[in-house]
Amino acid sequence: MPRDDNKQILQINVLSLPAINHALRRLSEMIYHLEGRSGPIALRDSIELEKSANPVKPVSGKRRIFVSASTGELSVLTSAGDVVSLETWDNLNAISIKEIVGKNLAAGMDIWPAGDATDPAHFLSGGTGVAIARETTTVKVGSMCIKITGGSTTSYIRQSLMETILPLLKGRDASLGAWVYASNSNSARLWIDDGVTKTYSDYHTGTPGWEWLDLTKLLSGSGTKLHVGLDTGAGFAAYLDGLTAVLGAVEPSDFLPYPVSVRGGTAHFPFAGDAATGTTKAFWGPGAPLIVESVHLEVGTAPTGAALIVDVNHWDGAAYQSMFSTRPQIAATKFAGEAAPDGTYRYRCFAAGHGNAIADARMGIDVDQVGSTVAGAGLHVNVRCKQYARPLDQFNAYNEHGV
Repeated sequence: MPRDDNKQILQINVLSLPAINHALRRLSEMIYHLEGRSGPIALRDSIELEKSANPVKPVSGKRRIFVSASTGELSVLTSAGDVVSLETWDNLNAISIKEIVGKNLAAGMDIWPAGDATDPAHFLSGGTGVAIARETTTVKVGSMCIKITGGSTTSYIRQSLMETILPLLKGRDASLGAWVYASNSNSARLWIDDGVTKTYSDYHTGTPGWEWLDLTKLLSGSGTKLHVGLDTGAGFAAYLDGLTAVLGAVEPSDFLPYPVSVRGGTAHFPFAGDAATGTTKAFWGPGAPLIVESVHLEVGTAPTGAALIVDVNHWDGAAYQSMFSTRPQIAATKFAGEAAPDGTYRYRCFAAGHGNAIADARMGIDVDQVGSTVAGAGLHVNVRCKQYARPLDQFNAYNEHGV
């Protein structure tokens, strides 16, 4: 049958396909299958392919990728009628599609700077009498999750992905999924809030156990924010694990890893000359929440006669508290040493330091002991940390870290 170049269309909401990069690599294969055909190829749902010089403008909120019949190049036609190259559109408004689509937009739940019964970093709870706890026994994905117990009203735990939503995301789909444990029907469910309306998932069935809940929401063209969260009924407990937020209409079917920007990244504290004991010999406030994974020490001149011992502390608002039971040290005659935090969990976690608030957001370095014969010299304290870098964080204000 003859081929109609003007009616074979690939209509695609690019942000709705987690596998967009793979899909684009296969476009050449799809084009091959157009030969000798009339009308669109039904690849899946509304996805069709066009090889055309005059593609039809898509409906609002959609983007149409087409292959130019004259040049053979890939271009994108917007609902406003604008035609841009795929590369230009890919970086529109400083967003690289390949960096966002298919990635988890949320941060993890393992940074608890204010303690095990307060909101973890990146999260905010609400509801009269709500109770939050760091749970390490009833878990699904990792070593801990969030337990929320409703107070006298429906309560929530939420994460802000954007406090001021980007124009590019308005009219787009966003999807959310998470593992939820509950023991009461019609009490626990997920939601997405764009500042105009809040859209909910189905409720957990109430049969005790973990259930994967998910939903998709079309973000309003008048949306003001992008919040995701979990509600639980008054007096009912629920557990939240594996929070997974993605752009697009394809709901995640299981947990996607959280985006980590700095794993083993280092806060470096150098001390020139001979090592000398002292408290708070250096301090620092991180610009984003973090958790310390280890502290590595090095010297240019080894201590002799005794070990060189360092402590790394967390300012709790009243005093510095050590994150170690067994402090990091460099043994006599050695040039390096390392230890992982083994004290109170809270004290290895830090909030972001902004303005004049430093409680739970300041790290201090003590040198508790030096070599008794040769003190050691040229000490470097390397605090190796983990931070989350959610793909949309680059567009948030300096003091917006997901609450």
